Amino acid sequence: IYNNLLTPEQHAMKYDQEQTTHEQEELVKVQLSIDNLLRYNAIVGMTETFSQSMKIFEHALGHIVTSTRKEEEVQEMFSRYIGEKESKNGSKRNDISTGSVLKELNKDEEFMAIFREFVKYEQMIVDFAMDMHQKQYEAVKKGHFERYTL
Repeated sequence: IYNNLLTPEQHAMKYDQEQTTHEQEELVKVQLSIDNLLRYNAIVGMTETFSQSMKIFEHALGHIVTSTRKEEEVQEMFSRYIGEKESKNGSKRNDISTGSVLKELNKDEEFMAIFREFVKYEQMIVDFAMDMHQKQYEAVKKGHFERYTL
């Protein structure tokens, strides 16, 4: 996740290996990533809530067009995705979903403990981003989310 959320300058930061543990370095990257989401006024889309994400994107970007015809095309594109109850599984094996894989993995408690430790820093960012996404979606529903203009 860091590769997508850190600036080039932040990627290039060097840490004093004698003074900084790997865990401290990871926590700095987590905080920088979260700060960047806020600093750069990111619009957060989540695949878990695809329809909500499309509604946010449509609201924020749907009016950046050069003509009425283009605006209608953009609105039509977004309307195909808005209102779906859940994201569609694009797999040819519809019987295998992320939820079913996680359910199976959760049966192995020892593995899951190791797995959760391995992804704990990314999970911090995802949790923050999901909260940010939910707040953006609620703002769109209430009409309080600013549209971007050129």
